[in-house]
Amino acid sequence: MRPHGTLKIQTRLSGVPSVIREFMSSHFAGGLPLILAISLSGCGTGGNESVVHDPLEYIKASCEYSVDEGDVYATVRSSSPIVTGYFGKTYNKDWLANVGHSSMRDTVDTIQDTGATVYYSNLISEKSCKNFGFATPMPQDISAEWKRVDVRGPKDEFVAGLYLIRGTRGMDALKAKGAIIIREDANRWTLVHEFMHHNFKTQALTKGYDDDLIQARRAALSDQLDGIINSGMSNQDKVKKATPLFLDFLDIADVLVIQYAFEEIAVEATLQDKYDSGDLTFVPAGSYGNATWYINHSKENAQRIYGSLDDLYRKLRELATFSGGRYKEFFQLDKHKEMKEKRLGQLDDMLAERQSKAFRASKVVTLGSYNRTDMATDAASAASNFLVSPCGHAARGDLEISAFAESVRKILR
Repeated sequence: MRPHGTLKIQTRLSGVPSVIREFMSSHFAGGLPLILAISLSGCGTGGNESVVHDPLEYIKASCEYSVDEGDVYATVRSSSPIVTGYFGKTYNKDWLANVGHSSMRDTVDTIQDTGATVYYSNLISEKSCKNFGFATPMPQDISAEWKRVDVRGPKDEFVAGLYLIRGTRGMDALKAKGAIIIREDANRWTLVHEFMHHNFKTQALTKGYDDDLIQARRAALSDQLDGIINSGMSNQDKVKKATPLFLDFLDIADVLVIQYAFEEIAVEATLQDKYDSGDLTFVPAGSYGNATWYINHSKENAQRIYGSLDDLYRKLRELATFSGGRYKEFFQLDKHKEMKEKRLGQLDDMLAERQSKAFRASKVVTLGSYNRTDMATDAASAASNFLVSPCGHAARGDLEISAFAESVRKILR
């Protein structure tokens, strides 16, 4: 079981429109607000040692707000707190509302009342603001897990935060509560991002989601399909035995898409929505801007899942076709095509809506009315690929999707 919700950051500044540079220089003498400095999302596995060449922007982000900067803490308790968000994923809206305007300190306190302990890890630079040193020190098992993922990636990314699901990995610290590990000099968007993974996964657990069982089922189905398709039995027998297993395999694929690629998109889109509506404040504006790029990028993981199944789908359809006709299973296999069209259609609809929203925001902007959201959306549309900063939950998704694709490749060897 690999960790959920790792947040990685790559510090590289480029592509800032000159009009925004000039505006920020003249209006923010006390320090450059974070517009393009840092992203809190993206995909990638990392793993190679490298050096962060330009940590300045990460440092600026850590200092954009102080630890106790936020509104007066207020508790929201609605009669129906569980709502359905993007892609049918449910979460507790009160949990998110309760940290909407909080300081970093109050955010940690609130999270720890929801079944997750917030631990702090080493800072990335002594020049950063030490924001989360008041959180809980890591016990030995949590520290060991952090050290396992705290590696530099090939594009200079480093881990900023990590979420671990309650009851996983046989760790004592996770027996009763989940865990969020936050780097001491991270910022509040990072923390709220990890908290949303906890929010989504808490609801998934109440519905019986078990990641270990899903992965075990994937491996078992892969072995069974491999044994049937590469056996010496007749095509008719192969199709008869393999089709129900393939349909189960599709269900596993759908779970992976929902729990990984779609969850990353849902987290960032939800936070963007709350930022737009004014329900999420005291977070770096650059995090908002880079979320748009990440949402587009995350579509690739969903496409990888379905792309890996295309060849297996075609192979089974071939086996189900004989001279003069088709076996009845031929038409059952079309569940793959229907599921693929449905999920990718959902993504396309969402991306079109969000791109239109960003376009409108950038077009109505005038320098006299520039605000943080305007600058973030304008920056994102003008330089959508200026930062690559993989979220480790997405990195976990990369690994799971790669394992899934490898399973299919072995079947079709």
